Amino acid sequence: MAITNRDLDTSQQRDWISWNSGGLSFGASYGAPGGIGVGGVATGVTLFLTGQMPYPYVLQSVQALAVGVSGSPQLAFSILRPLASAGMTSIAVSISNMVIAQGASFSGYGSSGPYSLGYSGLAATGSTLLLGQRGDIIVASTAVANTACNLLTVNLVVQKVQDILQMDGV
Repeated sequence: MAITNRDLDTSQQRDWISWNSGGLSFGASYGAPGGIGVGGVATGVTLFLTGQMPYPYVLQSVQALAVGVSGSPQLAFSILRPLASAGMTSIAVSISNMVIAQGASFSGYGSSGPYSLGYSGLAATGSTLLLGQRGDIIVASTAVANTACNLLTVNLVVQKVQDILQMDGV
């Protein structure tokens, strides 16, 4: 008999998704005054962290790492869900903005040097807000404040919830 998704331990049902704003560049223009270097993230933008999700899921965890920050950047997470009629709806899954707080220092990484870490800020485990459908797009919006960064990496953990797992309906 075939092993189905429901027969697997929850640790085997999880996928790890990593989004990166771009590769580090150590050229003369990286972190140059008056602009954001290669891979930088400005304030007040929406970042598409995933393409369309290929299966139903539960969003379990979000972590972020920022390098070369100017302040403490904030991220608000949402799920964009396509509608059958036309357009999309946005579902906020954050209970508050994730503040990427100042951390230790890496010399040579960007204009201000420090790297910063942020954790979840999602609704509580078990919340129906975290239930996703096939076709959803997970996004993060940066706060409109003077808190850009040279490099941003966001890691997501999702749990597949189909009994018999299909990718994009196949």
